[in-house]
Amino acid sequence: MNFEKEMKLIKKGVEEIISENELIAKLKRSKETGKPLRIKYGIDPTGYDVHIGHLVPIRKMREFQDLGHIGVIIIGDFTAQIGDPTGKDESRPPLSKDEILKNSEKYMEQLYTVLDKDKTEVRWQTEWFGDMKMSDVLKLMGKFTLAQFMAHETFRKRYETGSTLGMHEIMYPILQSYDSVAVKADIELGATEQKFNILAGRDMQKYFDQPQQIAILSPLLMGTDGKEKMSKSLNNYIAVFDPPKEKYGKTMSIPDELIINYFNYATKVAPDEIKKIELQLKNDEINPKIIKQRLAREIVALYHGEKAAELAEEEFNLIFKKKDIPDDIPEFSLSGAMKIIDILTQSKTCQSASEARRMIKQNAVSINGSKISDIFYELDYEAVIKVGKRRFVKLLKEMVHRKQYLISHIMESTGLNKEKANNTYSAIINVFIESLAMGKNVSLQGFGTFKSSTQEMSFQKSRNTRPNMQFISKQNKSLSTTKNKSLATTKNKSLANRKIEFAPSKKLKDSVK
Repeated sequence: MNFEKEMKLIKKGVEEIISENELIAKLKRSKETGKPLRIKYGIDPTGYDVHIGHLVPIRKMREFQDLGHIGVIIIGDFTAQIGDPTGKDESRPPLSKDEILKNSEKYMEQLYTVLDKDKTEVRWQTEWFGDMKMSDVLKLMGKFTLAQFMAHETFRKRYETGSTLGMHEIMYPILQSYDSVAVKADIELGATEQKFNILAGRDMQKYFDQPQQIAILSPLLMGTDGKEKMSKSLNNYIAVFDPPKEKYGKTMSIPDELIINYFNYATKVAPDEIKKIELQLKNDEINPKIIKQRLAREIVALYHGEKAAELAEEEFNLIFKKKDIPDDIPEFSLSGAMKIIDILTQSKTCQSASEARRMIKQNAVSINGSKISDIFYELDYEAVIKVGKRRFVKLLKEMVHRKQYLISHIMESTGLNKEKANNTYSAIINVFIESLAMGKNVSLQGFGTFKSSTQEMSFQKSRNTRPNMQFISKQNKSLSTTKNKSLATTKNKSLANRKIEFAPSKKLKDSVK
């Protein structure tokens, strides 16, 4: 890639570079010496829920990695233990070491969906702050003045409104700026709201006779509502760990005026291509919905691959164009009356009870098409629950669920379709379900065991072989599933109380060994 293209790529989705001339000089020097630049980005391990807005600078780091440079991730484990300013009106509570370690591991797992592991260096603040002496801390503080810090918008606002402002919080920019010295950063990435701290890093490097880092600042990604910055608390976010269909659907929900914003800050689409798209939209040459579909595919493919993006689009079209419910929605078995919160969490339709409550309160949960607002609502009947716009779960009574589970595995083992499997083995299936209802365990020889107290059943699959399944009582009386259906379905209590086995034919037994 020539130098002009490199700069065009680096400037894509960037609000400000301080300074561009210095950046050009560093890039040229790197090419001449063969020494890669060190690209710094600090993460805050006070949480681990990462959304695509957090990854705007991370994608920029990956672009630098693709150009041959090294990404340096600094985990703020030291500052997280003392609390740091959030940009809001109150300080953030400190965390324990165990909490920080757990959060950091989950955070990095998500960053690696974008970053090249082989070109990523992970550093911890405690490497240089853990054993730092008080005299060293005072020397760092002496590099700055109180007037400089009161120019910081967050500090100034809290001081003027009389909100609490701890001295330890004023220390935060000083500590972050020293991180740049510790790792010898050539470039620091961050959001525009981090400008003060990143420029402080330039000053700190100057005091330690190091070349000053370049500040590359990106704007905050707007949330899917188009009103506020992306945030989990505002429920306007697209999470890194959202499944493909969730990412696709959430992207399709953004206002049209955010399309170009998302192309710039949330995709890998080249700047020239984005300009063409922008011109098409401006001149009304194309329906914005078509462009938005491409945007959704780009975002899903970035994290899950092209195939996942295609499948997500197909499902979206099924739900929203045909106003239909997908065929393959998850099923959940009801063993009796259950609270809606428990159903949503146990079925994993919602990640937690708090999310389930929040979705209900936001009027985002419906049962068979009817919205509910009661978080204590109980269900003991079969239904389809919809959460938000794209999450579904089908409730089945326990025995019905087991029957369908049995049929699905017969289909897998025999190659029959659902109708033929049900018709051919209906007698066996009926006795099977009746026995489970009476609390008996049932085994399928050559297939596995289905316990009355659970919903677990494992089958050995066997295609291309049609079994001659038989019902066998303890007395070894065989009932053919095709010739003696009436006998097999008899409500003989003494028969139902016996241990029940279903034995495939010898041919099938041989095939599954």
